[in-house]
Amino acid sequence: MKRLIALAAILSAASVCGAVEKPNIVLILADDIGFETLGCYGGSSYQTPHIDRLAADGMRFDSCLATPMCATSRAMLLSGRYNFRNYQRWAYLDASEPTIASHLRTAGYTTAMAGKWHLGNWDPDAKGKRGPARMGFEHYLSYITDSPPPAKGNHNPPGNRYWQTTLIDNDQERRLPPGRNSEDEYVDYTLAFFREHQDKPFFFHYASNLAHRPMVAMQNPGKEDLNENGKAKNFPEMIRKFDEVVGRLRKGIEDLGMKERTVFILTSDNGTDNVWEAGKIRSTWRGKSVPGGKYHANETGTTVPLIAWWPGQVAAGSTTRAPLDFTDFLPTFVNLAGGAPCAVTDGRNFRDILLGSPPPDARRYAYTWGTLDGSNTAYHYPKQQRNQILHELRDERWRYLSDGRIFDILRDPLMEAPVDPSSSPEAEKARQILKTELDRLLKSKPRLW
Repeated sequence: MKRLIALAAILSAASVCGAVEKPNIVLILADDIGFETLGCYGGSSYQTPHIDRLAADGMRFDSCLATPMCATSRAMLLSGRYNFRNYQRWAYLDASEPTIASHLRTAGYTTAMAGKWHLGNWDPDAKGKRGPARMGFEHYLSYITDSPPPAKGNHNPPGNRYWQTTLIDNDQERRLPPGRNSEDEYVDYTLAFFREHQDKPFFFHYASNLAHRPMVAMQNPGKEDLNENGKAKNFPEMIRKFDEVVGRLRKGIEDLGMKERTVFILTSDNGTDNVWEAGKIRSTWRGKSVPGGKYHANETGTTVPLIAWWPGQVAAGSTTRAPLDFTDFLPTFVNLAGGAPCAVTDGRNFRDILLGSPPPDARRYAYTWGTLDGSNTAYHYPKQQRNQILHELRDERWRYLSDGRIFDILRDPLMEAPVDPSSSPEAEKARQILKTELDRLLKSKPRLW
């Protein structure tokens, strides 16, 4: 009888997981695209049909936290650890830090990435490996952006991250030809990788440039589109371009017959930009005009879109308010890959949430940090600016800041007015719980700042 019960348990587990062993994992990371820009999250200023369809066919997460800046979010995402443990300076993560890619290589995956790296280590190591290759990626295509010539006699051609940039293709540099958009180059590289590696499990990290400044034309560039600044009028075209990218990558998976064995995830590193030319951008979200939230540790700056599509595994049209943060991707992907549980991570495995059965030990509180003044100094030099930093926890409803304020996100999704705990016993109870949990987290070791 015991053997029958054990066999039944195994069969049950197999049915829940759909008997998919070592699924491919595709992680798409947008750059500076806030949830308010996407139709499936309530945005109405732009057309995002491919992303909206992805959400309709998969699961939409409403409470995923990143940080308000590019590099800090990427460090959390790839290392599975909070920034105060391993991030000391702008756009750099120590090359000895284990990443999703290095863990999945150990689990037998082929690993690759295309697009924005932003974590340093471009100097070759002893084996000549650079950037992503030093941190677990076997194949990659990234870039170095050339600024316009600062003085006469400097003959570097003009260019930016979209046009005429210098690409680094598996440690070798090459120039993007005129008229060729880097995003198209990254998509073609990715689709070729899918075709060449379809017979074995792989992890592909597509780190889009879109819709980071400069806001330039996405096709038929003029001379002004080769500069390091742009115009806000190009932002809708950039959103359309990113939506097109998502559609092309999904179609690539479908055309190769891999959709049932591929976990396809889309998220963003932070909210929409709001400085320089982006300062003019206003997007309509739930009938309100909303500026971008980048640099700000609030909802529009740090609560990012997250959509998961995995036919036969993730229920179509499902949504969840389960709180997640960017440290959770690493242990989840390692679990999906059949790897050993990660001993060094702040993240929680959310595989069961994907499959529609949240475990009793699921994460209750998600963490982020930053400032609310719009300055980027704290993100560049967090150790020196530690006294200016706000640390924050949120659950499905409440968001607590380390300065003592608490916000009801369900009633005040844009964090326009903190709740006075003295007038709300419910808010006071939540404040006490979140404060206790945040204090406990910030006392944990190691902590660099």
